[in-house]
Amino acid sequence: MMKRLFFLIIICISLSNILAQTYSISSIPSEIKNRAKAVVRLNHIELELKNYNQLQIKKTLVITIFKKDGDEFQYLPMFYDKHTKIQKYGGEVYDADGKVLTKFKKKDYRDYSAVQNGALYTDDRVMVYEYTPTQYPYTIKHEISYETSNTAFLPDWNPVSTYEIGVENSIYSFVNKSDVNIRTKDLNFNNDFNITKTEFDNGFEYNLINLKPLHKEVLSPELANYTPRLLVTPQKFQLAGHDGEFSNWNEFGKWMYHDLIDGKQELPAAEIDKINELIASVHDTKEKVRILYQYMQEKTRYINVAIGIGGWQPYPAMDVSSKGYGDCKALSNYMMSLLKEANISSNYTVVYGDSESKRDIRPDFPSLQGNHVILQVPLDNDTIWLECTSQKAAFNHLGRFTADRYALAINPEGGKIVRTQTTTSNQNKEVISGQAKIDDKGSLDLKFKSISSGIQYDHNYYAFYQTKQEQQNWLESKYYDITSKNFISSDFIHDQDNAQFIQDIHLSSDAYTQISGNNLIFPLLPIGKHQTRLKKDSFRKLPIQIDYGYSHDVIFSIDIPQSYKLNYDIDPIELSSEFGTYSLNVTQENSQLIVSRSLLTHAGTFPKEKYMEYVEFRRNIEKADNTKILLEKQ
Repeated sequence: MMKRLFFLIIICISLSNILAQTYSISSIPSEIKNRAKAVVRLNHIELELKNYNQLQIKKTLVITIFKKDGDEFQYLPMFYDKHTKIQKYGGEVYDADGKVLTKFKKKDYRDYSAVQNGALYTDDRVMVYEYTPTQYPYTIKHEISYETSNTAFLPDWNPVSTYEIGVENSIYSFVNKSDVNIRTKDLNFNNDFNITKTEFDNGFEYNLINLKPLHKEVLSPELANYTPRLLVTPQKFQLAGHDGEFSNWNEFGKWMYHDLIDGKQELPAAEIDKINELIASVHDTKEKVRILYQYMQEKTRYINVAIGIGGWQPYPAMDVSSKGYGDCKALSNYMMSLLKEANISSNYTVVYGDSESKRDIRPDFPSLQGNHVILQVPLDNDTIWLECTSQKAAFNHLGRFTADRYALAINPEGGKIVRTQTTTSNQNKEVISGQAKIDDKGSLDLKFKSISSGIQYDHNYYAFYQTKQEQQNWLESKYYDITSKNFISSDFIHDQDNAQFIQDIHLSSDAYTQISGNNLIFPLLPIGKHQTRLKKDSFRKLPIQIDYGYSHDVIFSIDIPQSYKLNYDIDPIELSSEFGTYSLNVTQENSQLIVSRSLLTHAGTFPKEKYMEYVEFRRNIEKADNTKILLEKQ
């Protein structure tokens, strides 16, 4: 008996040691953890669709964090609402040798509103376990499982979700026990990623193993554009008690309009009278839209109200009218209601809002997509786009957040994929023009006007709403070209009707020129120089992605002292490449120099082999912009 007991103890100890080694750091292949902030040891998503309104989800995430800047990857949030039945959530933390440091359960989780910023009310919640490490490296294991009747959103498989993370094993398992048809689409499944697929009678499983961490490069494409992703959606589903079924965008648009939007455009009688009063003497449709848009902006403010059908149903226009607030859905629906009373048709448009990248609604995969709503107003010879959440946004201007990407326009007849407002390089422009005067002591007096529009407008107009001190700091930073400068006056104009930001600036500097004997030496361009910090990289791995092209023109007249002269000609500089064009021209008329400089850049995706040429193009522009001239005393 004692021998048997001793034998069992030995087995248990051995088994314990084997399990302890499972998540040891030493077991990670060196090429996967090299230069990684973290390594995903296991990411397993298991889905079981039991019925069109019954989905079982299990998630297991095991991730090793090597240092503090990897702590942001330790989390596995548990999102839930009243339609979710949570079955299990908890986990363990291990040290470098794979030994358990701590275990966590339900009581250790923090419970938050799923929408934090500007949220008035939301019935969506999220639970998060936040581990405070006392040593590095460490490994954290999360296990959660839940059942939901919301089957409209089936989790995607996105095994490479960010840079600087290696992946040992990522698994996506799907079992369909219902009679619902499932559509899938795989993206970027190629030989660069070690992916296997196993199919069985009522489901499938994908597996990715041993992926080295990807490292971000300057002007890299969006990660999702070249890493694997599996999209999965049911043809029939339920969303917060509302049944839906579609296989194309037109059907989806009909369902969304009639189930979630219709019946919410009613307005108070007094407001209808106000609308008619505002546009009574106006005959141009575009002008009517502008008047009603600015009325909406003045009356409402943005606040998140993610209540209703999974956060997809807009707040009624009647409530927005009385309360004066709403989220993107509610404010877009309210604006649509104002236009409807003026007999102007508009389309409730779902889009991905993201200032950092142009993320598209995928035209080839009808499903619930998007995170923002704007309004499209099609006219006979024009299309107006309205961002309804900002009191500061210009009329008919979308900007980096929603411009130039695929979106879904919805009306009673159905849904249609459209391209949102797109601006060309020539429309994304800043033009600086002015007069400079240099005296014989080398001091500079400069007056100029800057007008920016398109994407360039986005980069500047917010300064109009800053405090005086913030504006001063902004000016100092923007016009870094001139040292020891003194801003004598600065006037900002925000033209919301035409989406332009205008600056009228008067400044001086007593250190603009360098005095060398009887000569004056100074930069040809007082402001508006291009600066680049790009470094050459002959080992670049990724293509070059430039989302928006732009133009930047500078035109100056420079009065020089009567006793000085430019005694040589400055040859014009012309640069041209597939990335853009540049020109710099200088002419002299008596005691005045006329400087004209123009830069035009192109948007696009360029091969990685072109990166060195791109850096050289940018450096040549910087060199030309820093041209100095020498004035000789007569």
